[in-house]
Amino acid sequence: MVVDDDRLMRFLLTEILNDAGFETRTASNCKEALMLFDEFEPDLVFCDWELPDAAGVDFVRHIRYVQQDRRPFIMMVSAHQSSVAVELALHAGANDFLSKPVKKEELLARTAEAQRVQYLEQQLRDLEISGHLTVSRGYYSLYAS
Repeated sequence: MVVDDDRLMRFLLTEILNDAGFETRTASNCKEALMLFDEFEPDLVFCDWELPDAAGVDFVRHIRYVQQDRRPFIMMVSAHQSSVAVELALHAGANDFLSKPVKKEELLARTAEAQRVQYLEQQLRDLEISGHLTVSRGYYSLYAS
């Protein structure tokens, strides 16, 4: 899912991702993104820092703390390249930060890494469900049986 108020940026990201074989949906603001998130349940979200109706980090916080049952990989996309912006995005719950202007090769490399992380997290969930793994989320501990 691509969330950006800039139509050209939405188009660019969508074209790159579609050409790489991804199915994408787009939203131009936080309200649309939340509705689309509920309907589409994306595995990967690219979210702009500044949206017309809310800050991108607020959207990220909502996904992480209100909709805790779903864990998409969230990549913040922003022209803000300061370490403070990166820190705020990561503390809000973003998994990664991509600076504008977006480079196709970097986007695809980070997307491949996001897929790898999602796959590994799914493997852990499957082990947890099967009873072969206990996860203590409060302390980030794993216990295998």
